[in-house]
Amino acid sequence: MDLEKIAEKIKEAKAKAKKRNFTQSVEASINFRNVNMQTTDKLDLQVLLPKGRGKDIGIGVFAEGEMNLNAKKFTKYVFNRADIERLAKNRREMRKIANKCYFFLAQADLMPIIG
Repeated sequence: MDLEKIAEKIKEAKAKAKKRNFTQSVEASINFRNVNMQTTDKLDLQVLLPKGRGKDIGIGVFAEGEMNLNAKKFTKYVFNRADIERLAKNRREMRKIANKCYFFLAQADLMPIIG
């Protein structure tokens, strides 16, 4: 099936659908033929979406000292020891931060505190 037909069918489905009060998404499933996943024929494939992921990737960093200062140049989710202890008492705020960050990095000596 060529890309023009796929795009046409997606437009047709969107036109027939009723208005929703949330952002809709489209899922695609692709089956590959004649590819043996047991050998070195494995696929390494990246797909760039035309409008990106739809939201920014947040990176949370737990660090102190110079590492903390360097991390603040790259992300707004930087936490020191005092912040970690404060977040441990406030589960709601911790959950909000966890939902905003795609992944977290931590300084090794802070790992026992983070859990």
